[in-house]
Amino acid sequence: MNGRHAPLGMDARTPEFGWRLPAVAADQVAWEVQVTEGPDVATGRRVWETGRVEGAERSGVSYGGDELESGAAYTWRVRVWEASHDEPGPWSEPARFETGLLQTSDWSAAWVTDPARPAEKDPAAMYLRGVAQLPADVVRARAYVSSLGWHRLFVNGHDITGTALVPRWTPFDHEVEYVTYDVTSAFARGANVVALALGDGRFRGSLGFENHRAVYGDRLAGLLQVHLELADGTTQVTASDGTWRAAGGRITSADPKTGERVDLRIPDDDWLRSAEHPARFRPVEVLSEPRTLVAESVERVQQVGELAPQRIRRLPSGKQVVDFGQNFAGVVRIRLRGPAGARVRLTHSEIERPDGELDLDYIHPFPVGRWYQRDVVILDGDDAFWQPWFTIHGFRYVSVEGLDAGLASEDVRGIVISSDLEQTGQFHSSDARLNQLWSNVGWSLRSNFMDTSTDGPTRERSEWTGDIQVFAPTATAYVGAQSYLRRYLRSLALEQAVDGTIPVVIPSSFSTFSGGPRGQLKSAGTAAGWSDASVLIPWTLYRYYGDVQVLRDQYDSMVAWVEHCERRAAGASSRARRRKGTGRPEIERYIVDTGFQFGEWLRPGENPFLSAIDGRRRGAVVATAYFERSARTLSRIADVSDDRRRSGGSESSRTARARRGVRRSLPPTDASAPTGRTTTCAPSLSASSTRPSVRRPSNVC
Repeated sequence: MNGRHAPLGMDARTPEFGWRLPAVAADQVAWEVQVTEGPDVATGRRVWETGRVEGAERSGVSYGGDELESGAAYTWRVRVWEASHDEPGPWSEPARFETGLLQTSDWSAAWVTDPARPAEKDPAAMYLRGVAQLPADVVRARAYVSSLGWHRLFVNGHDITGTALVPRWTPFDHEVEYVTYDVTSAFARGANVVALALGDGRFRGSLGFENHRAVYGDRLAGLLQVHLELADGTTQVTASDGTWRAAGGRITSADPKTGERVDLRIPDDDWLRSAEHPARFRPVEVLSEPRTLVAESVERVQQVGELAPQRIRRLPSGKQVVDFGQNFAGVVRIRLRGPAGARVRLTHSEIERPDGELDLDYIHPFPVGRWYQRDVVILDGDDAFWQPWFTIHGFRYVSVEGLDAGLASEDVRGIVISSDLEQTGQFHSSDARLNQLWSNVGWSLRSNFMDTSTDGPTRERSEWTGDIQVFAPTATAYVGAQSYLRRYLRSLALEQAVDGTIPVVIPSSFSTFSGGPRGQLKSAGTAAGWSDASVLIPWTLYRYYGDVQVLRDQYDSMVAWVEHCERRAAGASSRARRRKGTGRPEIERYIVDTGFQFGEWLRPGENPFLSAIDGRRRGAVVATAYFERSARTLSRIADVSDDRRRSGGSESSRTARARRGVRRSLPPTDASAPTGRTTTCAPSLSASSTRPSVRRPSNVC
């Protein structure tokens, strides 16, 4: 359902259904879907019944029944007809989904914050709490929670959020996701304590290769609304408001990149369970700043695995180094014991030096401070396990400093964190090298499919469009990536400029609060291969999932980018082309050789400085080849989605002209076809754009 299993709190008014068939029933010729209100598909009120529908569709079947209600539970099932049978097959097992809050008017909760700590220079976590009185036992309860920063929800001391890092990173100027929790078992008759802990997350934490903080704002805030159905037949809504209280706590600093600092001597239990507000808690400030709320649409970033140490050793320096034997993204759960006030430092790295000490120099070419990927815990004298809440690291090794007690294998675990996507692809061969390659692909995916797709789990953690454009086909072959990539494309379209250009990182790390685009990233929205993600990723989703709806949803975005390339090619030319020319002005209009270009970024043996120079000097081949490829793909998309409302059916002719532009951007004779680096020829060859004679093996680089 919308690419997810039994989603809770979805806000799609016309959700899409999909199903899989066993191999023995692969010849589907018709289908029927039933949707019922409530948990019982047989006795509940039928809100949609398609009857027999001819066709082989197994995904993207749009809901067409009665209007869905906010906060309601529904059950659905499907059956199919096979070509070899006149009668339908059996009904599938019923599946459930629940709607979230579908109308703005459904919200009564207020954004609340701590008035005593407004500045981003205060990196400490924020603790919020409220008390709800219930006159009867609870039959059903759903909590709808959002936050500026990552949050952790507790009800009567029960940790509801667990290891999840929520909400997801979105273009916060445009929209913020809310998360739906089933909290039925956590509430009871009488006084109930509802509490939120907030960390910087992506809203206020360090972002990108420049580690900018507070890009979207400098004040953390929380929003919570709980809908309860009680045993006496009544309903009740409790929400964050001016009666809530706020304070600091034991997390004194929490940044997604640099790490977490915790003082375990600070009391932690009083704010979770006591109906009386602790003395250190003060009235909250209610924020009037509006935020557009949307339901989460992708599986959460949370614990997806656990690793035991492969080796633990103590260095001459006294540090203990834990080797998990696998590079991954996540955190450490560790047993800490020692005198109160003792300071334990945990440093995370992918590399160790010959002397056994960990190496962090590779993470950044210039100093980033000694706290990078480091957690610090001040002990309270107890013997207990500890795990950070609001940070994530990329590592294989962790160095533990300041812990006198020796670590045993059972004292420490590596907690693997990623978007919890189902692995759908399998591969095994007789060649151990290929099997290892397949395994490496999976670990790379897990380490970078966080709340957006990143380039690596340590240094930048930047969400480059070019990286995901290249990796998307691999991801779809490995996991169920449909909802994940759809969310990425939604963010991309939200941040696309009116002229069609697209930030090279999505979300862009630009905001009204921080002054908008800046530096090199401000001009990089013209980069071929990066911004072409707007066209090529939707096409990937169609090819792998038959997802026609994403083509329709993203069509305006795709057209805007391709038309931008066309305008730029026609409206300006490089100094070299103005000097030399090609003698074919009607074709020159389709050569893209202006604007910022990465070119063939970081070809083997090339450093970033040389790549940047090459992109400026010889970017026309790459840019024009991508223009042709995106124009050609858009033409096919228009046919598939039957959508030519913006282009007037001109994609095919535009593609042909762009293809000739690629040919003209190459050397003019077969004899002078490029030699040397294969990457010089690859873009045009992959675009099927070169002259047949140039494509002969004897002329290929």
